[in-house]
Amino acid sequence: SDSMFAKIKQELDTAIVELKGTEERLGRFLGRDALPGAQRALQHLQRAEALYRDVQVQMGGGGGGGGGGGGQQQQRAEDLADLFSLETDKLRNQYEAVQQGSGSPQASANREVDATLERLKQLANRQQQENERMQKMADALRQKLGSDATGSGGGSGAQRDLARQAEEEARRLERLSREQNSRELADAAGRMQQAADAMRKAASGSASQGNAALEELKRATRNLEGNRASGTKAGIEKLAERARDLESRQRDIADGVASAQGATGSQRDEQLRRLTEKKDALKHDVERLEADAERLAREGRREQPRAAGKIGGAADVIRDARVSDKIEFSKSVMRSGSPEYSNGFEAQIGDNLRDVAERAADAAKSLQDASAGTQQERALDKTRDLVRGLESLRERTGERGKQGQQGQQGQQGQQGQQGQQGQQGQQGRQGGQASANSANGAPRAGGSPSNSTGGQQAAGMPGTDAQQFSREFRLRRENAEALRDELKRQGQDTRELDNAIEGLRQLEQGRTFGDPRGLDQLQAQVIEGVKSFEFGLARALGLGSEGRPALGARAKVPAEYRAMVDEYYRSLAGSPKRKPQ
Repeated sequence: SDSMFAKIKQELDTAIVELKGTEERLGRFLGRDALPGAQRALQHLQRAEALYRDVQVQMGGGGGGGGGGGGQQQQRAEDLADLFSLETDKLRNQYEAVQQGSGSPQASANREVDATLERLKQLANRQQQENERMQKMADALRQKLGSDATGSGGGSGAQRDLARQAEEEARRLERLSREQNSRELADAAGRMQQAADAMRKAASGSASQGNAALEELKRATRNLEGNRASGTKAGIEKLAERARDLESRQRDIADGVASAQGATGSQRDEQLRRLTEKKDALKHDVERLEADAERLAREGRREQPRAAGKIGGAADVIRDARVSDKIEFSKSVMRSGSPEYSNGFEAQIGDNLRDVAERAADAAKSLQDASAGTQQERALDKTRDLVRGLESLRERTGERGKQGQQGQQGQQGQQGQQGQQGQQGQQGRQGGQASANSANGAPRAGGSPSNSTGGQQAAGMPGTDAQQFSREFRLRRENAEALRDELKRQGQDTRELDNAIEGLRQLEQGRTFGDPRGLDQLQAQVIEGVKSFEFGLARALGLGSEGRPALGARAKVPAEYRAMVDEYYRSLAGSPKRKPQ
């Protein structure tokens, strides 16, 4: 009823007509032709704005109408708040669409696997600390009681607590393996149960069972990491297939829009109705694809960083190009837009989805390229772990061999003193008998002692230590054989590793435990063989720190060598001596 508001409405209606023409020309990529219409629309909008300001001035200037003006201003404020509320709801719906995949059963299961993996790593660290504590207690007990001590480190309440936690993780992994039908999770559950059993035995003081538990924990951790990587890989490959399907569906929709332009009447209405349903389904699937792509990009940053970056780029295309909004808007374009505009708009959506599909396909391809490299890196890491374990085992067998030698030397010293005293008494008795025999013409008895009790036994280690080290060598040999089988599947030459495995088999049998020098030489030969294999593997794969292999753990420098090096540098630091003239 107000003439000012009627004029404002007229200006806005005219601007809408001009903007529709501008939209049409922009959709047909006619930028120059669209510019005049956009300028005319701007002029009408500016006139509407000026008229509205006049209305505001009139409402605020009336004395008696202050209350009414205030009420109208309050109403305009409420209308503005409603607009903000609608915009907020729209943003919230977009956020929920992006996050809808985060509450899916698969996402929940992935988070549970990640949490279990972290707990397993913590258990492995605590088991390592417990093994070191037990080893220190065993060494202290041997020093106190001598070489004949059993080598037990005593029971441990902490070890029993670790066993209880390991059993809980085993049950959790067993449930997850049934829910996800995952062989890796089932294997990890079995490893965790074996680790728990070994932990309970280690609680009674068995150091070998503690080491066995640690090995099982590491294997279970590797199984979980493999399951996590395979899950990310399968998710990215499946997402690439979905992206290709969306691109194909958009091509079918574009063809349907083009054919509907020549139809009339009820036939056109029916075609547009079916196209609208297809567009609604396509929009929903595009939003789900964006949410899943963002989730996979977050989850795969650790296992597959390159593929995760590419799949994150696919999600960025959907969001930045506003593909979902374009699909929604295209429903009105196909009903009221010109054929050129409608076809051009459908082509834009198709180009966006093609870009998404190509990025997803690149991510899947990078998974295949990175899979071999990741397996090779893990094989090299396992080789280095094998070297470190063998060197640590060599140090411990050397220490026990020295302790065994010292104990045997002490026993032999006591036996020697007792033998000398007995021989002196026997020689005194034989001296008197020899004088009598000499007078009777009998020959003198030989002075060499009997060898029946004076021979020395081979220096070695107690039987309990020999059994423990034999079990540890068996574990190392099993790890080396598993590594060899893995490398053979990758096509690597494992002849050097085969020789090292044969040496480990000899160490496992314990034939050299009675000969400390021979035991040390055989271990050194095996370690050097594995190091040589590591060097060749790193060189063949082009891996290693700064392009060079690490060659295992660093060995301790002999004390005499360090003394020679110190003396050499001290001589270099001293003042030069003058030659006599």
